[in-house]
Amino acid sequence: MLNEGYALYKSLERCGIIPPQRHPDIKKPGKKNGLIVGINEQGNVASIEFRNAIEMSRLWKLSDGLKNSFPCMTLSSCLLNLSAYKENEHTLLVKINDIKVLRTIWQKYGLNKRLKKINGKEIKQPMFADWQSTIKKLKERRIQIKDLRKEAIAYDILLDRLMKNNFEDSDRIIASEIAEQIFVHLEKGSLNFHEVKDFLLTDTPGLFIYFDISDYDKYENRVASSQIVNFINECLLAHSNNTVNSSKKNLEFSSALSGKTNAIIGDTFPNPNLSFIGTTQLFGVDKNTPCLRRYGKIGTKIFPVDKEEANAIQDSLVWITAEEKRGKTWYPVPGFSESESDLLLVYLESKPDINVNKAHLLGGTSKNHLSENTYEAISSVAIRALKAERINKANDLIKLFAISKADKMRRQISLQRSYTISDLEISDETWQKASKNIPNIAIPFFRKEIERITSKQNEPSQIIKAFLEDDKLKVISLTPNCPFPGDLVRLTQRQWIRGGEDFSLVPGCSLGEIYDVFFANENHKEYLIESLLNKTLQCTKILLFSLGEADHKNEITVFNVQTRFTALRIVSAFGIYLYKLGITKENYMKDTFFYIGRFLSLLDTLHFEYCDNVRGGGIPPQLLGNAHLQIALDNPVTAIDMLGRRISVYRAWAVKEQSEKARLAKWTLGELGKITDLLSEKDIPSFTSSVERAQILLGYLARSESNA
Repeated sequence: MLNEGYALYKSLERCGIIPPQRHPDIKKPGKKNGLIVGINEQGNVASIEFRNAIEMSRLWKLSDGLKNSFPCMTLSSCLLNLSAYKENEHTLLVKINDIKVLRTIWQKYGLNKRLKKINGKEIKQPMFADWQSTIKKLKERRIQIKDLRKEAIAYDILLDRLMKNNFEDSDRIIASEIAEQIFVHLEKGSLNFHEVKDFLLTDTPGLFIYFDISDYDKYENRVASSQIVNFINECLLAHSNNTVNSSKKNLEFSSALSGKTNAIIGDTFPNPNLSFIGTTQLFGVDKNTPCLRRYGKIGTKIFPVDKEEANAIQDSLVWITAEEKRGKTWYPVPGFSESESDLLLVYLESKPDINVNKAHLLGGTSKNHLSENTYEAISSVAIRALKAERINKANDLIKLFAISKADKMRRQISLQRSYTISDLEISDETWQKASKNIPNIAIPFFRKEIERITSKQNEPSQIIKAFLEDDKLKVISLTPNCPFPGDLVRLTQRQWIRGGEDFSLVPGCSLGEIYDVFFANENHKEYLIESLLNKTLQCTKILLFSLGEADHKNEITVFNVQTRFTALRIVSAFGIYLYKLGITKENYMKDTFFYIGRFLSLLDTLHFEYCDNVRGGGIPPQLLGNAHLQIALDNPVTAIDMLGRRISVYRAWAVKEQSEKARLAKWTLGELGKITDLLSEKDIPSFTSSVERAQILLGYLARSESNA
């Protein structure tokens, strides 16, 4: 990640953009519920306030690497001694839901006494993570913040109050006072039991305790605020600069990243907290790796980087992932599986601060087809804005990279690409054209379904607005939209099963592979495109089989709205892959495999009409064409031969029946005759490729132009 961050930093530097400097030890607490614990002048807990996860994430903390966090500390275990309670009272914990019962447990059994072994000896586990090392670090920081401005004096006062006690042994005293204050505030009604029960009951909550002074209203800024951190940051940076200036200059260190001589090498790399993905290690290795144990080096000793450069990289990454830049320079994108998302960073090398939704364009995914927030809408604005930037040249680079979560703590680069503005403009035009490389396919949606979704949606599309304004219309048929590149990744992460009623999650393709398709010219990357088409086909064909048949039976509502939207995206994906392989609808819709799909679709219609009219609506579980669809995908000539022997009874009825109710059947029979004549001129193969199977499925789902 250092290389990508350094390239970003140098781009900002060339363009004269100076991100706000942030001391590497200043971080965000994370998104977890927390308690603001107020300390009075005597060093005792005097007040308790609850903050939800969102409110806590807006605060700040000082953290040395990933440890020694303050004033936000993690509670290591629940406050009450529930083990003793359960052992003596023989009562299930789930029955504890009364404040009086909890108060009794607290008075009788006291604080949690969880033990852990260190060097074979059992000791009481500290109530807060990294308690002892955090105390040592706080004493060091007293020197670093000696020049705090009056706007941040509350933080220095907090340290004074905490240090009045024997702080090294005071974690259980403080935890005990916190528990007592929780019960006091519960009885007063100033705390809600459901907000704080995890602090009392959950065995290993990992929740936050945030220290502040109890009389914060006497000072300009309280510790638990987002304003005070700016002054603390200023003080820490000044101390850091003084330390660098007083370092020995005669030691010839060089930065491995830039080659800078006389570099000051820090002990650790910064760990910036980035939007969406959280704490990110710029450089991380496992110190237990055998080769590292041999040489005894870790972190900056392995890869020495100038301290100023490392901090500048941190500042650049924090700048580009600021919340207000969402969609413009960063966006969450599909990860390795459906449950995972990566962080995509996108910037124009010659103008990193350009206000264009390029990250949303390249990283978005579709939610439904009812909103104006579609790929086409985002593209029309973003591409037009890029073209309007006269100072940019067509060959200016757009750089992008994605950061993924390797595990709970480690982050790594999962994607890195560079393209020109011209590449993006051409690829966008081709992508939209390719998405229309499909026959006439539409899926019905009903008024109540649309109303239910749009009631929670601010900007429905114009076609949906027109539909809802006409009370006479009860159903609308929606056609596929142009998908985002990320949509094609998501299609390969669900393996549809049980007739399309359910799916299992599977590892899908990577976003980088889809970018290779997005930016590929026609007939380029053929092997990759065929592989992605095959993967998509294998994951989605069961859904398409069942949805196509349900449409023929007028039972489309057995599939929920989101599943139908997914089917529309699958169709678009097939069209894109075929187009990128040089197969256009003007050609494949006149070819053997599309005709085979149409033949099967028409057989479904004929079979349904026969059952509806002759059998009094007794529709079998599977219609004739659908029953032979899988056979046709594997061996078309066998499927056609089998169907030729089974169609006679339905054909005879349609020819003989003269009533108006057989009108559709007669039309279908005529269309079947045309398809049969066309197929008779073709060589029907005994096996198919994934490309040909996709054409059969498109033919099966397509609606006849004369009966749309």
